[in-house]
Amino acid sequence: MGKKKIIDITQIHFTERPVMRYETLGDWFNSGEIEVYKDMSQLEKLAIGAHEMIEMILLRLQGVNEEQVTNWDTKDTNGSYDSTMYDKDERYKKAHEYAETVERKIVEQAGVEWEKYLRSLDNTTINYHLKEDKASAFKLRKKRDREFIYIEEFASRTGLTIDVIRRMIIRKEIKGAYIDHIGRQRIPVKAITAYRERKRYMKAKYISSEEAGKLLGLSQSHITSLVFNNIIKKGKKIGKIWFIPRLEVEQYRRKKMKLPEIKGIYFHVSHKKFIVKTGDITKLIPNEERYFNNLDDALSYLDNENQINKTE
Repeated sequence: MGKKKIIDITQIHFTERPVMRYETLGDWFNSGEIEVYKDMSQLEKLAIGAHEMIEMILLRLQGVNEEQVTNWDTKDTNGSYDSTMYDKDERYKKAHEYAETVERKIVEQAGVEWEKYLRSLDNTTINYHLKEDKASAFKLRKKRDREFIYIEEFASRTGLTIDVIRRMIIRKEIKGAYIDHIGRQRIPVKAITAYRERKRYMKAKYISSEEAGKLLGLSQSHITSLVFNNIIKKGKKIGKIWFIPRLEVEQYRRKKMKLPEIKGIYFHVSHKKFIVKTGDITKLIPNEERYFNNLDDALSYLDNENQINKTE
């Protein structure tokens, strides 16, 4: 770790640059100099400048210097942003996110929508030194931009908070996210479909510990204890809530009531439906699959089939 540096406030000064040293709208140096790209509006320069100043102060106080940040940002990318820079150091991540929060406050206090501000930055073509093929890099970025959206839009379209989305990205639950040339988190458009599919899957197969408690007449804490001790199996903890397969809850209920164990019901992952398989090889009755949207319908059908078989 580098030496912690309390920056002399009199050494902090801002400069406009027509050409940046790499593909960024704002840049800072160990000396306290902060550069902003010249071809921006006054509000954009103010907000980006504030972002760079806060990021610089927070990182220097943690012993991170300009050279480390530059290496994280541009390593093996010919001056373009490294899409995995957030993974390089937690200090950088936290400082960048806090600086972005302040940047957003400035923009919104000025009466400008954050998404509109981001679109304006995204449409800014940056002239920078570390670049070999500007035209091809620009085309590649534009192509990528059509396939990705900002984290704010992802939040709006999924109903999730930005903090939850960031945690999902860290846990690799959202794949393909990257940091773009202006330092903003972008997520593949197709991740929305993947999230909705996962949500439908979870809703079909699982119920929360609260819902399980209502079905079994037990407290939520009791249900959590049963899952934690593997008495009710295959529970998943998402955030602070346990989710349990509906089938496992029903198995537990039947066991407590001394009813027959459920056999012949499966959850089909692709169809996101419950399947009842009937048939008996010993009686040369071929297998037959019936699909049901929920477990109650599947159980009702299976119980009816079992009742018919008993009377035969």
